[in-house]
Amino acid sequence: MFLHFDNYYMEKPRVWVKIKNEELDGKEVSLFIDNEVLALIAIGAHDVKEKGIGIHDKWFITDEYYGKCVRNGKFVPLDDLRKTDDICEQLGWPKYEIDLEF
Repeated sequence: MFLHFDNYYMEKPRVWVKIKNEELDGKEVSLFIDNEVLALIAIGAHDVKEKGIGIHDKWFITDEYYGKCVRNGKFVPLDDLRKTDDICEQLGWPKYEIDLEF
């Protein structure tokens, strides 16, 4: 799981959760899903069978790319969602929030 924010095209930080490893175009990649979508699925507000998971809500990332983004400060590894507010504040990012649609 990692925290990601790029103020060039994002209004708020996103948390990405690793779901599984896959092979894509002959390369091993990790599939990450946006935490907000996972929360909506968990409370039954998003029907995966009906709606699927949108292209902007999943991300296939190689280990090499992940490591590069961590080193460059674009990704912040995260093991506890409760730490997001502190991390965002320390980095000068907007507060991490999810919209549960109710």
